[in-house]
Amino acid sequence: MAISFSGLVSGLDTSSWVDAFVSVRQADVTKLQTQLASQKSTKTTLNDTRSTVSSLRTAIEKLTDAKFGGSFDLFSKSNAVSSNEEVFTATAGNGKGEVLGEVVLATHSDAGLFGIQVYTNLTNPVDPTSGIPAYSAPVQFYQTYAGISTVKVPEVTLPQGSMYSIVITNLGSSSIDYLCETAGDYSWVKFQPGLALEQSFAYNNSDGWSDLYEDGMCLRIKAHTRTLSGPVTVSAPGSFKAVSASYKQINLSWSAVSGVSGYEIYRKEKGGSYKKLGNTSYGTTSYKDGSAQYGVTYTYKVDK
Repeated sequence: MAISFSGLVSGLDTSSWVDAFVSVRQADVTKLQTQLASQKSTKTTLNDTRSTVSSLRTAIEKLTDAKFGGSFDLFSKSNAVSSNEEVFTATAGNGKGEVLGEVVLATHSDAGLFGIQVYTNLTNPVDPTSGIPAYSAPVQFYQTYAGISTVKVPEVTLPQGSMYSIVITNLGSSSIDYLCETAGDYSWVKFQPGLALEQSFAYNNSDGWSDLYEDGMCLRIKAHTRTLSGPVTVSAPGSFKAVSASYKQINLSWSAVSGVSGYEIYRKEKGGSYKKLGNTSYGTTSYKDGSAQYGVTYTYKVDK
């Protein structure tokens, strides 16, 4: 016959104490098991997301490899001489002039040094540099951390309906991860970028400018403008002078005109028609014609 004593003959109900203690410990274990299950579920979700993003990256890399033969990679390869560019048309003013004052760029890379140039009045929609450079030298911007950066630039006046471009050049980093917009259709999300022909271009030394529309993508380069009170109206450059500096060089100068993004210089020989010599940015009001020939009469003009 078995004999049991509750409380170890002390008079205390230790059995109920032990039962209560075991119950409390079991509640702690159950709570920890629930937390562990939640963490495992979160880890599974993150792994699934990482796998989906990796598939998206692989798809984009295949597109760029097919176009550029591996020389242009949105995620890992952008040579120090590469440039990316967006073409815009000034229409936000609804008939009024616009002034560009900010440029937005987006990358996945830290410590990137970029040059920013604005070309106005483009003459060739497939050549982003066919217009007049707004700055005598590109505006430099250092992006400390990856992400989206809004860069203030010297203001550029844009007549309504004119085409202009923003060219972003990598000034020395071994690689830059540029952000782009591209189509993607997955079970949990669908991407549909706003693409247009002759909108977004990439440049490399071997192929020159390539339209990324053919690859179903565009680079994330944006322009911020403000609307003026009326149309852009400018007067002709004044105080125009042409001075012979040597037997084969003529120096030209003129007074600055407000509301322009640059100047175009033309020359004609006696009895001939005007031919464009070159252009300057809005801040440069002089030009050296080093191709003049001794004994030939020239006529010059400067257009805004």
